[in-house]
Amino acid sequence: MFDNKVARRILVSFILAALIPIGVLGLLSYQQVGEQLRAQTVKSLHKSCKSYGMGLIERLNLAESSLRLVAITIKKSGKGGNQITLDHQQSLLGQFDNVAVITIDGEKKSLLGKAEFFPNLTQQEAQEIGSSKTLIRPIIEEGTRNERLWMVVNLVENHPENGLLVGSLKPELIWDVENIEPNQLWVIDESARLMFASDPSFKFPSEVIVKFPQTNSGHFSWLHADTIYVGNFRTVPVKDHFSASDLTIILAQPETLAFAAIQQFSAFIRQLSCLLFLS
Repeated sequence: MFDNKVARRILVSFILAALIPIGVLGLLSYQQVGEQLRAQTVKSLHKSCKSYGMGLIERLNLAESSLRLVAITIKKSGKGGNQITLDHQQSLLGQFDNVAVITIDGEKKSLLGKAEFFPNLTQQEAQEIGSSKTLIRPIIEEGTRNERLWMVVNLVENHPENGLLVGSLKPELIWDVENIEPNQLWVIDESARLMFASDPSFKFPSEVIVKFPQTNSGHFSWLHADTIYVGNFRTVPVKDHFSASDLTIILAQPETLAFAAIQQFSAFIRQLSCLLFLS
């Protein structure tokens, strides 16, 4: 019996001598891996914000090119904006919900969709368009809460007296929400007004969202519905390309999703800790 007790003690001593360093190393590794994954997630979100911002500018440039090409076609046709070619109509259909010519006296000639609503321009906006800038203006449409982006160009470049070409951009094209998964997306303007949210029911507290336009980029963590989110934000210099407000892109994902790679390792560490405790 004595010999058995001694043998058991020696065996337990060897097990502890082996498991304790492994456990300590495992805990340190878990902490280090967690920090690395957090840094990698922030870096990945930063790249995603940058890539999304570049894509947004490209989509706006493409829409502008389509609108200006139609303006040239109307000018050459000499039909006063009543007709456009089928090819140009198909191009507009992919990017705009409504397109119309607005004459100098305010008359509206619809080219695409229903000309039920078009934005009224301020004097400053009219002057900027008159200097051949393309205006992009967010407007809440009458009778809805939907924020829409409108694009306005001169019908004839440098000749605003000939009228304007106005189009309402399709949200699904401009915001490209199909390619943001697994992230959540928010877009705000310079005054922290929410332009778009991939999930309208998922909202930032106002005291948090107003901080984003104060700097060009950064990362953050945020507790929502008992879930910690890791996020990144970046300002898109829309103003450099158009007569428009700069936009801030915000992308975020649950921390549990970002750290999914170490969930099994975490379970192993917990089991090992229990074994050490029971020993």
